Amino acid sequence: INELLAAIPAGAPVLWVDVYVDKLPERSKQFDDTLRRVLAARGNTRVVDWATVASEDGVLRDGIHPSGFGVDEFTRRVSTAVADWAA
Repeated sequence: INELLAAIPAGAPVLWVDVYVDKLPERSKQFDDTLRRVLAARGNTRVVDWATVASEDGVLRDGIHPSGFGVDEFTRRVSTAVADWAA
């Protein structure tokens, strides 16, 4: 997380989608918790909540990558976050 953030100018806004891996739900949650903590400390950031919906049946096709419905939902969530931030 810090390595990627170091490549982005300090004042630039950052929108980051959290993660969910079906076979590693606890590690996914640990990463997401760390992500939120690090981004909150940086400021001018938002985290898109993908993990909540990704764990539902039919959203992922293989436990990691989104299904057709999952792609639509992922796109909706990111688009909504961008629009809300820009408003």
